[in-house]
Amino acid sequence: MKFKVIELKNIIESDLTNITNIIANHCSKSSMVLHLNGVLGAGKTTFVRAFLANLGYKGRVKSPTYSLIETYEIKDKNITVSHLDLYRLSRVDELYNLGIDDYIHSNSVMLIEWPGHGGELTPIADIAITINVISSELRSLVIKTKDLDVYRKLKQI
Repeated sequence: MKFKVIELKNIIESDLTNITNIIANHCSKSSMVLHLNGVLGAGKTTFVRAFLANLGYKGRVKSPTYSLIETYEIKDKNITVSHLDLYRLSRVDELYNLGIDDYIHSNSVMLIEWPGHGGELTPIADIAITINVISSELRSLVIKTKDLDVYRKLKQI
């Protein structure tokens, strides 16, 4: 199936609740890989925080810039969320050395910042999101998804 593309313009941080709720509801039905693209400071980790909050996670969410991978267990939904930041990878094979295959399993969601840095070892996206900076307060999101239900619901925002 081909990706459907939607652009959401003039998004403020509080809008992420609605956007991530749609995607989080979908991921609770199946495993999923999300790619998050955007310049430094665009809001990729902010997106992840909103996403996890919509899944019911109440703990602290930190950027995995230095750890490369942070994992969150959503026990009441039986979901494991892995948040990867590949910005600091200097070689593609480092992703393999991190044990990327260990994070891909049923009832799992992978949110991958800077997916291009992992090259061919980066898991293929079910949803790819590019966050573009409009101003210090505003962003636009270009979302590519193969899921028609997610696409239709995002079109209503």
